[in-house]
Amino acid sequence: MARIQALMESSAGEVSGRRKRAIRWIVLSVIVLLIAAGAIVRATVFGHSADPMAGIPMFTVTRGPLLINITESGTIKSRQQEVLKCEVEGGSTVLSLVPEGTRVKKGDLLIELDASKLQDLKVTQEILVKNAEAAAIELMQLGVKAVVITLGSKGAYVTDGEISEHIEAVKVQAVDTTAAGDAFTASLACAIAEGRTLPDAARFAAKVAAISVTRMGAQSSLPTRDEVDCFPQL
Repeated sequence: MARIQALMESSAGEVSGRRKRAIRWIVLSVIVLLIAAGAIVRATVFGHSADPMAGIPMFTVTRGPLLINITESGTIKSRQQEVLKCEVEGGSTVLSLVPEGTRVKKGDLLIELDASKLQDLKVTQEILVKNAEAAAIELMQLGVKAVVITLGSKGAYVTDGEISEHIEAVKVQAVDTTAAGDAFTASLACAIAEGRTLPDAARFAAKVAAISVTRMGAQSSLPTRDEVDCFPQL
């Protein structure tokens, strides 16, 4: 009897232990479910922020070197090219610059320049072009059929009585302007002989002159036709 009673007590203990473990797992499962439900509710209720900046990608301004790794030979071209052209030549003073480490978004002002000097240069350039236009009109009244007036770094003014245009000079880093005039005149004649209009011929001549001033010397600075054809378009 004592043995049977011991077995019964042992079986009862095992059942009680299993019940406790089962209860413990149930409690843990309920806690996990409550935590998960709370997270879902929080994301649903508070996920949409009233902050108008929410969802806008932000970037940190940092200073560092531009590293380009070349694994193959060839020409590097940007996927999206943006050509920036200034209406007048000359430098400008930086008034303000966004501090390094500032968080910015697309459209934020990063640098502010003093444009007052550029405005003065622009007015001067406009006066120069107007004077060239007036001189061309006087020459046309004397019977000249077409007029090309070079303006140095400001380009050239051309007119044939029907089409009048200011051809801007190509912006390059000049090192020697010795052959600039000869390069422009010769290439202008070449382009006209090929049947181009006067403005197109002047644009072609502007490219040739621009290439020549980036090199030292006179005849040695004149580019080949392939170099001119590969030069960026105006």
